[in-house]
Amino acid sequence: MGAFVFKGHLKHNCHLIMSIKFAIIANPRTGSNHYVDLLNSHPSITCHSEVFHPHAVYMNAGTRLDLLADRNEAPLLFLERLYGDSLSEACGFKIFAEHNDNVLRYVLTSSDIIKIVLYRSNYLAVFSSEKIAQMKQSYVSLTESPAPIDADAYARIDLTEKVHFRVDEFVSRWQSYQNHYKDSLQVLNDSGQKYLLVTYEEFLNEDIFRGVFSWLGLPQPPQLFSRTKKTNSTDILSRFENSEDVLGFLDRIGRLSWACESFILWDGKDSLS
Repeated sequence: MGAFVFKGHLKHNCHLIMSIKFAIIANPRTGSNHYVDLLNSHPSITCHSEVFHPHAVYMNAGTRLDLLADRNEAPLLFLERLYGDSLSEACGFKIFAEHNDNVLRYVLTSSDIIKIVLYRSNYLAVFSSEKIAQMKQSYVSLTESPAPIDADAYARIDLTEKVHFRVDEFVSRWQSYQNHYKDSLQVLNDSGQKYLLVTYEEFLNEDIFRGVFSWLGLPQPPQLFSRTKKTNSTDILSRFENSEDVLGFLDRIGRLSWACESFILWDGKDSLS
C-alpha cells in the first residue's frame, strides 16, 4: 500500500488531540445526513459521511476519489488512519449495510469505538424516500444557511414526481433493512458492547438529540444547526402514484400509522396542524 496522506482539514500522523472514536450504524434515508451535520455543530467533533461507500470516499471536507484505491486495498488500515489523523477531539463516520462487511464487523466488536445506531421505524418513509432519491438522482438537499434542528419537521412539501408501490419489492427491501439492524444489534449484544440507539422520530427534538454529546463524553455545544433540508412530505401516501394500493397494504399488515410521519417535538409542534 502506498503512502497515505489526508489533505485539507486532516493531517497525517497527528495523534495528540483525538481520543474519542465513534461510528454511526445506519441505512440510507434514515436521516443520517442531517444527523452528521448536527454532530458537526460541535466544535470538538469531526464526523465524516460514507467513507466506505463502494464508489467514493465521502469525507467531511468533500469527496475524495484519490483515496479510493488505498481504502479498497486495506480498509482497516484506512479506518485506523482516518481516526488517527483527525485534528478533532472526537472523530466518526457513518456506515451502511452495503458498504464493507469486514469494517462493519470490526466496528461492532471494537470496544474502543463508540457505537450510535440510527434507526427509522417507519419503513414506508424509508422506502419511498429512497425510491424518490434514486429516480431524481438527488440524495441530499442543502439550505442556503444553517437552520435549527427541527426547521423542516412539518414543512409543507408538494411532490411533483411520485413513485410506484409494489408489494413484493417493498417486502424484500423491508426484510433486508430489518436484517441489517437485527444482525448488528445481535453482534453488539453478544460481544457486550454498549451502544446508543437513536430513532429518526426522536432526533429532531433538540433536547433528545443533545444526549449524544454526553454519550461521547463531550460538553454541550451552545448551538445546533444543520444545512440539510427535508425533501419529502410527512404525508407518506402522497409520495406514491398508487396511494390507494399502499393504504390497503398498510391496513392488511396493521401499519396504518405509517401513512403519515410524526416526530417527538415540544410546544405543540408534534401535530400536523
